[in-house]
Amino acid sequence: FSEQGYLKYTIPISNENLPKPQEFEKSEVFMTLDSIVPDYHKKKLYLKIDYHETEIDSSTKAKAGIQFKNTLIYPLDIETGKYEEYLIIPGQEETVSNGFSKQTFTYAYDFLGITENGWLFFMVAADSGFYIQMIHPNGQKIIKRHIEVDHQNVFYHNFSLSSQGIISALLAKEQEVQLVWWRTD
Repeated sequence: FSEQGYLKYTIPISNENLPKPQEFEKSEVFMTLDSIVPDYHKKKLYLKIDYHETEIDSSTKAKAGIQFKNTLIYPLDIETGKYEEYLIIPGQEETVSNGFSKQTFTYAYDFLGITENGWLFFMVAADSGFYIQMIHPNGQKIIKRHIEVDHQNVFYHNFSLSSQGIISALLAKEQEVQLVWWRTD
């Protein structure tokens, strides 16, 4: 939309047209378009696509479900309609121990947004709050932070990212609602 509120572009995006990296061409990969975020300055959209692949049971060689493989951010040039080179977003790993066995699970981050200076922000829930992952567009710099939130007392939460990188949240509790914010600089 323009600054006056007039529609400038209509961009149809369907699952059939989502980009699939060459390394996934030979495997059975399921793609999910998770979110689309506009750039503040450029005529560009950022598509967060999560990729899952079929999990094979090692003992029976049968399909045992699907597991998270990767998250990729694809910048889409609005004027040309072409995808630019993707950015790999590392997932959050969690190790679960049960007796003598240990399993590591990887979870996809949620795409919170992009700041004016181009930092991409992601978040994922943790036992003691949320992990925040900030990635520079060239992918060479990744910063991780932790935000403490008591999940037991929060019935609803909604996070937002400002263009300057301030994360704000609406936290609904049983007897009150809190508006909180965190600086990321």
